[in-house]
Amino acid sequence: MAGHGTFHWNELMTNDVEKAKEFFTATVGWSFNQFPMGDATYWVAMADDKPVGGLFPMQGAMLEEMPPHWMSYLR
Repeated sequence: MAGHGTFHWNELMTNDVEKAKEFFTATVGWSFNQFPMGDATYWVAMADDKPVGGLFPMQGAMLEEMPPHWMSYLR
């Protein structure tokens, strides 16, 4: 399988999506497309019209004590 064992996707889990979007727009030039997901919105980070990652709002009691973090997915 091509790409087996390589990083496939990265998501930033954050409690301040707007601040994260502002930061990554200013520092690396990403733009963002929204994707509704039930009660939340998932944001796809775009670089040169290609998806490069996502931002997901941390919501709910289970996530209140968890710090923002990146989740990486392997093939």
